[in-house]
Amino acid sequence: MTRKESAVGGRGARSVPLELADRLRPVLSRRAGLALGLWGAPGIGKTHTVRELLQQTPCRSFSLHATATLPVMVRELGRAMPRQGFPAWAEALLGRLGRGEHAEGEKVASALGALLAAQAPVVLHLEDLHEAQTERFELVQQLARMTLHSKGVALLVTSRVSPPEPFSPVRLEGLDAEAVRELLHGEARAPLPEEAVRWVYARAAGNPLFTLEYFRHLARQGFLWNDGQQWRWRAPAGPDMPLTVEALIERLIQEAAAQPPVRQALEALAALSPGVPEALWARVAGLSPQALEEGPPRAAAPGPAAGSAVRPPALPRGQPPPPASAAPRGAGPQGARGPTALRPRGAAAYIEEAGLERGEALELLGRAAEQARQAGNEVQAAAL
Repeated sequence: MTRKESAVGGRGARSVPLELADRLRPVLSRRAGLALGLWGAPGIGKTHTVRELLQQTPCRSFSLHATATLPVMVRELGRAMPRQGFPAWAEALLGRLGRGEHAEGEKVASALGALLAAQAPVVLHLEDLHEAQTERFELVQQLARMTLHSKGVALLVTSRVSPPEPFSPVRLEGLDAEAVRELLHGEARAPLPEEAVRWVYARAAGNPLFTLEYFRHLARQGFLWNDGQQWRWRAPAGPDMPLTVEALIERLIQEAAAQPPVRQALEALAALSPGVPEALWARVAGLSPQALEEGPPRAAAPGPAAGSAVRPPALPRGQPPPPASAAPRGAGPQGARGPTALRPRGAAAYIEEAGLERGEALELLGRAAEQARQAGNEVQAAAL
């Protein structure tokens, strides 16, 4: 059964907490339990959104990192533990957990669930679920199943990737152009030239963190300056990206590439242009279109936030091209015929698997050799 995923955002940070607050109303009235997963790219505003949401929610709430130790979790959640009517078995188990003793995951989830239910209405927020190890990940899933049956209890997690079942996934999207304009004007404490706003929005793609980093970078480099009366602007001559943004994108790709499906997708994208049709991308990567759209590969791949200054991830030095299973026959011809769909030097590695006709293969190899010469790689050009 496919879960229905919703999305919030786009109109600015203020409206998002209000939309999520609607999901919490049955919890506040103790009519239902809730397991909600808010996910999105780094810097998109997940932590800020949850903080605003909890400040507006008229009930007890707790915010912990998803990797917090069990003793820390028990201590924080137990600060308001009821003294009367609390199950003796849960109190005893929580005491053991608080001392660092081990217990089975299901029993731990049951004890934590009982502790939360006794404080209903209550919201528990666990941040950065994507950083949790397998044992903790499974514990959070078990706790989520219990909260769904606990009226007045909500478990809210944030993550860079779509959360697992039974969480209801909600994707936090970037700001729209108007919201970005407001964010930049607030940071600059005065209106910015409209050309500067459009330049930043085209590259940051509504990511609040990237938007502010671009603004600070442009100001440091002298492309944005205030002459005492108003902000002035001149566009950079070429691709220009803050090192902080580039480092964050690189780190995200490296972390995600540790997962086999993501690595397949990124290695395929190293040979394909970022604008390639998703059906072709999926075929070259050896993934189903659904896996590419819903899974980690889509979240890890460089998107519009990277702008034109970021190249698709290259194959590691010395890394052979993906095996034939990752490049099904017939995937190559579709891309080879499109003038901008493939990078000839990368696509040449797929000729054998793609089953190109002799003329098509020679034409592609010629383009690849010419591209290698233009890049100053005469050795590769000769080999092709």
